[in-house]
Amino acid sequence: MPRKCSVIGCRGNYRKRKNTDDEVNNHVSVFRFPKDELRRKEWLRKIPQEGLTPDNITDNMGVCEQHFDARFIIRDHTFNRPDGSTFKSPRMLPVLSDDAIPTLFPNTPSYLSTAPAPKRKHPDDRRAEATARDEQLFQTWHVEEDIISDFDSFRSNLSSKAVDLGSDWILVSKEHFCLFVNIDSCNCPTVIASFKVCEDMTVLIFDNKLQRNSSELTWLLGDANKLTRWSQLPNICSHWSNTCRVPVKPETVEDHVSVVTGRLKQLIHASKNDDQNDEKTTLEFRLNFLLQQFELLYSVQKRYSPECMVTAFTIFCSSRSTYCYLRESCLTLPHTSTLRNLTSCFSQCCQTLTDDDAHFVYLKHKCMALPECERLVVLLLDEIYVRPKVTYKGGNLQGFAENSTDSVQATTVQAYMIASVLSKHKDVAALQPIKNLEMSFFHDSVMKVLSLVETAGYRVLAVLSDNNRANRNMFEKMCDGILQPSVPHPLDSERRLLFFYSTPFI
Repeated sequence: MPRKCSVIGCRGNYRKRKNTDDEVNNHVSVFRFPKDELRRKEWLRKIPQEGLTPDNITDNMGVCEQHFDARFIIRDHTFNRPDGSTFKSPRMLPVLSDDAIPTLFPNTPSYLSTAPAPKRKHPDDRRAEATARDEQLFQTWHVEEDIISDFDSFRSNLSSKAVDLGSDWILVSKEHFCLFVNIDSCNCPTVIASFKVCEDMTVLIFDNKLQRNSSELTWLLGDANKLTRWSQLPNICSHWSNTCRVPVKPETVEDHVSVVTGRLKQLIHASKNDDQNDEKTTLEFRLNFLLQQFELLYSVQKRYSPECMVTAFTIFCSSRSTYCYLRESCLTLPHTSTLRNLTSCFSQCCQTLTDDDAHFVYLKHKCMALPECERLVVLLLDEIYVRPKVTYKGGNLQGFAENSTDSVQATTVQAYMIASVLSKHKDVAALQPIKNLEMSFFHDSVMKVLSLVETAGYRVLAVLSDNNRANRNMFEKMCDGILQPSVPHPLDSERRLLFFYSTPFI
């Protein structure tokens, strides 16, 4: 016998009365009372019917679907496919969800029927909805309000947008550009920082009266260096005012030297980007020499760059008295004993390397301080032309070529430099005064320098020189007469020594 609805006044699943116009569907689904005592009591508390208690509820009693909200009735089977999609199939008989409660009673006063409380969503679902809502709001603002379409739109809306820049910035709007100026008015009015937005929306930045490299704002504006969003404008103002704020007045000479050093670095950077300068290499060399002179003024330990050592030795070979005068009066240069130690490996009284060789000790200690990977070096060869001159000092005549037995004045200095393959480390290995460099003497000198460098702890991978005839002859001798790109290493037969031709490196 079909189960009938137990709610008073409901005709769900009952036969139609005779001689009435009651059109209630006689074939509605009727659900039995839950077996769980707590849920059963909740059902009975909601159903407006006296005398209905848990004790008189039987298995044949139930409540029809007309008393349940539609979200409590499950009418479909849901299946998950292997690809992650879902498939639904209608049920023959509907079932109730686990939280179903009867709340609708059509044949009773309206106050007895209550709308079910909205189902509380899972915290993960609520967070996902909030994130999606915030993302949608951000995209709306990002597309509609933050993008700057063109310069005319930027200039017309700038007055309303500039309120976020702070009171320290002054805006000057012109027909073809907009200028932003930060002025310090505490003492003497001073321009701390400024930047200009051009008609094509590119940004030029200035520190006081000097134009700075626009690449300093690449992290914010991108490679094109163009202002495309309103949100970038306050970031530029904040970053640039902090970068270029007025420094405290230097109280010591060291502070002044630090300021000058910073300006020299800016000049060097500007000279590298100056494609119109025909004397770019010479200017960059001079600026680097001046920069090192300022850095050496108050440095605790004097460390000279290889370029400075080569320049100093060139002056030293030209005139020792001039070199000493410059060193004692105005320039910070290596001591004369340091320059003499550079040529000690070619001394006739020291045919083999010993621990008494000062320059060898320097190279050895320098190598020990480097990581293993930075000890892989290339030996660089080049000639430096000097003015022939002989001086008398310490009981010896100096200035004669070491490759001549007739006491001929040296006209060039053969420089040997090592450069690390995996770092910026460079150093001078030796400097040798010569006259009319011969192939056999040159070959022996290169072998001595290789031995000096390898014994100090470095590993020479290649020899690099310019395309000079003497260099080619020396390479042919090392290759046994036939020029090859590499030969077995003279100091280690299991390794190869590479040869390269290049332009002069000094």
